[in-house]
Amino acid sequence: MTVGRVIRFDEARGYGFITPMEGGADVFVHANDLVTADRELRPGVRVSFEIFSSDRGLKAYAVQVIGEAEATARLSSPRRPVGRATPLAEAQYRREVAAVISTEDAALTPQQASSLCHRLVDVARRQGWLHR
Repeated sequence: MTVGRVIRFDEARGYGFITPMEGGADVFVHANDLVTADRELRPGVRVSFEIFSSDRGLKAYAVQVIGEAEATARLSSPRRPVGRATPLAEAQYRREVAAVISTEDAALTPQQASSLCHRLVDVARRQGWLHR
């Protein structure tokens, strides 16, 4: 068994990545390979898992939560009810949005990705979801 932390997991798409604690390349994880419910996988959550090498790289299986999420992951959890959520720090939100944009849509140019990130930050600021 390997131990690591979830760096991202998209519940809607059913996949994400884990960083092994001992270092090395990030490991792909698919919802079908979870022992735990996928709603428990958020950035910072500590997990144990097995690794195998597929034709597309390292893949995790038998993934299960073994620890609590880091405090920063709990603060940035998108699962808090609207209106009761703790506002995110703007810099943290900007980093998370940029990470999602850069990994989700390779068809965007860097200028388009930057523009989209700025527009999303502006929306979040107007909605009161951020603090400086």
